Amino acid sequence: MPALARRDFPSFPYAAPYGIQKDLMRRVYDACERKKTFGVFESPTGTGKTLSVLIGALSWIDDRRRRRLRGETSSSDSEDAVEAAAGRGAAAAAAGRGAADDEPDWLKEYDAKRRKTDADSVEKRRQEIRREMRERASKAEQRAILRRDAEKRLREQIASANANAETRSEVDKYTAEEREFLVDEYDSSAEHAVEDLRTLLRDGDDESDDEDESARREEDEALRPAQQIILCSRTHSQLTQVIGELRKTVFGGKVEGAPEMVTAAAVAGRAQLCVNPAVKSLGSAARINERCLDMSRGKKKPGEKEKHKACPFLSKRRKALLELKEAALAKPMDIEDLAKLGETRRACPYYAARSALPEADLVLMPYASLLHADTRETLGVRLENAVVVFDEAHNLVDAVHNSYGAAATLDQLNDVDDMVTAYVERFKTRLSASNLRYLRTLTNIARAFAKTLAKESDDETKARKRLTTLNDFLFECGQDTVNMFSLRKYLKESKVAHKIASYGECSRADANAEEWASGRPGVGRVKIEKIGDANVAVAPTPSPNPRVGAVHALSSLIEALASADSDGRIVYERAADGEPAKLRFILLDAASRFRRVVDAARSVILVGGTLAPFSELVAQLYPELDVTGSTTVSTPARSPNAGVALKTFTCGHIIPRDNLLAVPLPAGPTGVALDFTHASRSSASLIDELGRIVLNACRVAPGGACVFFPSFAYADDVCARWDATGAMAAVRAVKDVYREPRDGAALEQCLRDYAASISRATKPNGGAVLLCVVGGKLSEGINFSDDLGRLVVVVGLPYANVADAELRARKDHLDATGERGRGRAYYEALCARAVNQSIGRAVRHVGDYAAVLLCDVRWGPFASTSGKRGKHVQALPEWIARRLATPTSYGDAHGALARFFRDKRIRIRASPSRAAETNG
Repeated sequence: MPALARRDFPSFPYAAPYGIQKDLMRRVYDACERKKTFGVFESPTGTGKTLSVLIGALSWIDDRRRRRLRGETSSSDSEDAVEAAAGRGAAAAAAGRGAADDEPDWLKEYDAKRRKTDADSVEKRRQEIRREMRERASKAEQRAILRRDAEKRLREQIASANANAETRSEVDKYTAEEREFLVDEYDSSAEHAVEDLRTLLRDGDDESDDEDESARREEDEALRPAQQIILCSRTHSQLTQVIGELRKTVFGGKVEGAPEMVTAAAVAGRAQLCVNPAVKSLGSAARINERCLDMSRGKKKPGEKEKHKACPFLSKRRKALLELKEAALAKPMDIEDLAKLGETRRACPYYAARSALPEADLVLMPYASLLHADTRETLGVRLENAVVVFDEAHNLVDAVHNSYGAAATLDQLNDVDDMVTAYVERFKTRLSASNLRYLRTLTNIARAFAKTLAKESDDETKARKRLTTLNDFLFECGQDTVNMFSLRKYLKESKVAHKIASYGECSRADANAEEWASGRPGVGRVKIEKIGDANVAVAPTPSPNPRVGAVHALSSLIEALASADSDGRIVYERAADGEPAKLRFILLDAASRFRRVVDAARSVILVGGTLAPFSELVAQLYPELDVTGSTTVSTPARSPNAGVALKTFTCGHIIPRDNLLAVPLPAGPTGVALDFTHASRSSASLIDELGRIVLNACRVAPGGACVFFPSFAYADDVCARWDATGAMAAVRAVKDVYREPRDGAALEQCLRDYAASISRATKPNGGAVLLCVVGGKLSEGINFSDDLGRLVVVVGLPYANVADAELRARKDHLDATGERGRGRAYYEALCARAVNQSIGRAVRHVGDYAAVLLCDVRWGPFASTSGKRGKHVQALPEWIARRLATPTSYGDAHGALARFFRDKRIRIRASPSRAAETNG
């Protein structure tokens, strides 16, 4: 890796003694450089993981750009595309490489100079194209102003000439509805292109319509970087943190005008980026998407005299959109910054972000936007020559399952039946035969699914959840002869679901036209607005109980039913606990979908603080790869045709070794074995013993203590017992007690109260206790640094309910398709990863410290001298396992805990600078 020798990776003050960041940077760089690499890199929270990944990946982007400008060749085959873009054919490039050894030195030197000249030309062409686009935008805006003035004068003349014509004020309800909601004719043999952003940004400019298509494609390709980093995380807030880290680097503008500056684009949905108040106020993402699609097509159709109402942030705003895109590329912005800038410039941030995406060196997007193939296609994301980085990758398997899951409730299925029936009845004389055929099929499917689900839900002798194969489900519904592939294609290409949903919203609006139809009785379903001299139809104010998502829910279910029978299962879910009866598709094999990403991308990198156990994570996502031996060893794919190499790496924590104490507790102070298996954990003596452990630990631990229970139900049982026996009162005498609320809306207030109790504590070991649940909202993504998390108590092992139908189906599928025992390994990995995430809430930076109590006999007996680690200890991250104590008794364990906190207190008092570092 010669480039690494030339580049001096930045170091960070607290990392200098350990060199952890440089190790991670080098591995990220190497995974980018070596094509078809599957990297799994674990780095604990607080070690500069995100910053290291950014610097490693963007250094690779910068190095390759510099090499191209110098005219140097690369061992990577992706240089073929660059040489071809610079005017050399791929075949000629391959032939030139093959004969390179036989060429004289002067010819090699000439060839290098020519490559440099070609690369310079490509960069110059990119700048020229950007300048030309800005000039065209300026000219288009000027033409639009002139056109608007001319149209205004013409309207005034027409209005004057027809002032007494009463027919001008009459509205043809049926014409308005057809223009708004009638689906275009559908030809199943035609190739339908994905929505083109340029048509939305064209402003109805006739000269733009006549531009040469090949010139546009040249622009797109010239502006697209040769390589791209696509960084994904679970939430937009996590991506905002990545932007913050990027701004600290030379690549993100820390050095003004630095040559290493890269372009970045953050991608989000309409719900996050819409700045039109009339659309944002609709609330739900489904409604916002529907209304945005309506208003983004504010143009005339062939033969129409009137046009749809257009979004004021998109229509006639081409120049502003291009300027917003350029601003987004000029300086790293998160979606909040982009939305604010869009409001200021009155331009749509959503479409600006989409148009910036192909030109960015670094693209930031949520998991779901990249994992789902149709969403990738809609956004214009290309995986070829892109390095895909998944941050917080411990959630990745679940993210794949969720991206391809689908559900439709009984009410939604009935709504679809009503809406499609009404739609066909209204437009049957105008719909083509092909559209009618597919819509009647959709109606039959909705009715059949609803009838079958209702019958299942009414049978109280059946379990609440019942799984069946896709084929068996279609046989039960009598829809086994329907071509789901053809129907899925129709729904995707015709966009009819959008038309039906919009018409359904209007049909359900208040029948009293006077409330919303400008005082015109009898118009009914469609709201009529006057735009200039034209009367246009728009959807009225939505009803408080929208049905807009029903058609899309059924469309997603139909798409899932077009999968292979072995890929997933259909779940009949009866109504219970306030939840409606529903049909759900669950994906069994995440690898079948994730493999497409790995095979298409240049390389894929998984990064996280708690990815252990590696073997099960890799087996779930790309089972052809094999993790053997040490996690620092690279192993090739089992299949010689796979062409993907696995690289794994675990780095230790930057904290000093004595800043973490992990203690396994197989028994309590009175000798009661801590057997928290499902069959034994309800024992009163066991719950009482746990109360004594928590009370004793709270007496010696300062600040905040987080106690993680395996489930909300068990936490309820424990708290009820402690309240009855006085154990809870004893704990409250030492620390305030708070419980994780089930309602997410109350979570923020609970955390504020918890932090306030800790900050106002007057006793040395005062503070607060927070009773949490593994897998709950407090077990992931929450930062309990410093005094907020000095003690973590993990109660039992949070194994999922083995009787759960979905879990059982996934285990059976893994056992049937993989090696023996894969289902059990998956089951145990779910538990291990949940424990690791809970422990990871504490110890968040170099000066932080905390103690962890692992309460369960399954962590191993006291004073295990065999030297062998149990399977649960092996599943811990290495940086925790290395610090695991081996007490000989409960007294020994509690003594170690008391000494740990006493030593920290003494050191902090002796070193004011260390105290500032610890609380920083």
